[in-house]
Amino acid sequence: MNCSFVRRWRAGVSVAVAFWVASAAAQTLPTIDDFFREPALSEPELSPSGRYLAVVIGDGKVGARLGVIDLDDRKNTRVVARFDGSDPTGAHWVDDDRLVFGSRDSGEPLGLRRGHGLWAVDRDGGNLRQLIKQSWTPDVSEGNTRINARRLEPDHYFSAVVQDGSGDVIVKQAKWNELGDRIAVQAHRLNTRNGLIKPLGPWPDPNPWWWIFDVKGEARVLHAASNGRSRIYWREPSSENWKLVYDEPYLTNHGMSPGWVDGDKFYVLAPYGKDGVNAVFEFDVASKRLASEPLLSLEGFDFDGVREAEFGTGRTLGWHYVADALGTVWLEPSMKAAQKEIDDLLPSTVNRVSCMRCVGSPRLLVTAFSDRRPSTYYVFDTRTRKLESIGASRPWIDPRQMATQEFVRITARDGRSIPAYVTRPSGKPAGKQPAVVLVHGGPNSRGTSWGWNSDSQFLASRGYVVIEPEFRGSKGFGWSHLSAGFKQWGQAMQDDVTDATLWAVKEANVDARRICIAGASYGGYAAMMGLVREPDLYQCAVNWVGVTDPALMYSLPYSDASEEEKQFDLPLTLGDPKKDPEMFRKISPVAQAARITKPVLMAYGSSDRRVPMEHGKQLRDALAPYNKDVEWVVYSYEGHGWGSPETRHDFWGRVEKFLDRNLNGGATAASTAAAR
Repeated sequence: MNCSFVRRWRAGVSVAVAFWVASAAAQTLPTIDDFFREPALSEPELSPSGRYLAVVIGDGKVGARLGVIDLDDRKNTRVVARFDGSDPTGAHWVDDDRLVFGSRDSGEPLGLRRGHGLWAVDRDGGNLRQLIKQSWTPDVSEGNTRINARRLEPDHYFSAVVQDGSGDVIVKQAKWNELGDRIAVQAHRLNTRNGLIKPLGPWPDPNPWWWIFDVKGEARVLHAASNGRSRIYWREPSSENWKLVYDEPYLTNHGMSPGWVDGDKFYVLAPYGKDGVNAVFEFDVASKRLASEPLLSLEGFDFDGVREAEFGTGRTLGWHYVADALGTVWLEPSMKAAQKEIDDLLPSTVNRVSCMRCVGSPRLLVTAFSDRRPSTYYVFDTRTRKLESIGASRPWIDPRQMATQEFVRITARDGRSIPAYVTRPSGKPAGKQPAVVLVHGGPNSRGTSWGWNSDSQFLASRGYVVIEPEFRGSKGFGWSHLSAGFKQWGQAMQDDVTDATLWAVKEANVDARRICIAGASYGGYAAMMGLVREPDLYQCAVNWVGVTDPALMYSLPYSDASEEEKQFDLPLTLGDPKKDPEMFRKISPVAQAARITKPVLMAYGSSDRRVPMEHGKQLRDALAPYNKDVEWVVYSYEGHGWGSPETRHDFWGRVEKFLDRNLNGGATAASTAAAR
């Protein structure tokens, strides 16, 4: 089955658009918090019978509750879990009577957050039991006597539900070496009612990372990695013998990765076609060969998705995937028919249909969204063939005020096709528009996909065209595109960002004199290198938690980069500072600080271990003799990103003022003040 993209939703929502009309509209702008606060409704999960719906219910701030809706009798709807200072998250049905879920401290800075833990509860709120602790604290009674509450330490985490009627789940446990690097992961079977745990194994490899379990809880596939190599093992049902079926370097070629098991068939992801996109293949474990043709491939895109499988049998019903936008391919005829009916009822949104025991279920869960509309949830009654609304994730967002997003492909200077997303403010303002080039982190990751995104929508709501290039080195577009970015930090990768910016000036109504470059992590690095390489193209840069000297990624002892990563990954993808010091000097914003003369906003988290604050401090100090327009902010206890609502509000408020000052001369702020 060769599938490009089944449906494209470029037409958008059929609503009137007349929002952005300069200062007259300023007083009606959505607030910063409208874009960045917690959703009012999220994470719906339909029970195996299709009667009950678990959902996280909030007020858009902090203090969410886990609720269970009885879809047959709404009077039986109830809250089953709520914690002070922590929000339930990640609910999974063990069976129709019991759920497991975690919890996150959504109001806390990242550096103060605890682990997610794990709880189990009956659907009526009874028999609540904590299975995994959120922090390393002893279980002590009032008399200071050590007790055994059978609560696992926070190095354990939920993995999967065992679908054999036992009520058990699979949990995993991280293993660390003396340097603090995670070197392996162990698996256990856990009873959700009494907390009893059963270690699984033995395993054929000392460095297991993850497994594929069948519906009975038997490990069928083991994926291990160490010393720069990826190893895959296979085991027949009820067998004690593991067979090594794959052993290759994991970055020197675009190799194979496990997908899933369906009965006795093993499916993997492997490169296909001239671009080497990840496609779905059946894998013959006896001959250790792929099928001659893929089961599913997406033209121009890696398969990046999840399988929709029947609860209790594991039979594959279809796949949800992301190409330029989310799409679905159904194998099951009844689900294919239901998808078409739902799409006809909701023609202006992408509609993801999910279920547990899907075939014959009285209801299907529908998550509907577009570029202008955040997720809204429905249930589709398979008997009446009608939709019933559950609610909107962000009901305070008015789609008429939101921007449209378009997927494009740009030709780089060397001829490479560069995917990109362009978000345009609603309405039709006269003349050229200011723009923000928003560079994603990673860098070997995918930046975004078509849909409602808080960062780009916020910037567009303030009148900026937002350009998000998927530069070479980005994942999701084939091995050729990914590997073309190796050892190209600040070089060809940066050229792609520049070429996307120049394209936007020609094709997206962007004012060449009013462009700022921004991003987090690698995106923050690219923002600074944008000012180094293109001082006449960008008027300013916003860098949050960004790398400022790539050589520091090897030398800082308190980062979370493992020795495995430093020895095998970074030398291939980034380069070796000992072998090529001149290249590292050229691609270092710290070393090139004298060339950064345009206004800069830099923000870092004091508890960041991914990109420690030393990166920001070194660039701040290096810029001091050359640039007097540097705004510097440190957020206490934040990590690699912003966790607390207060931090998000402060940061994006700073961004709003910084962009207005440097791209609009402060005109928007002045007109807003006048309107008030």
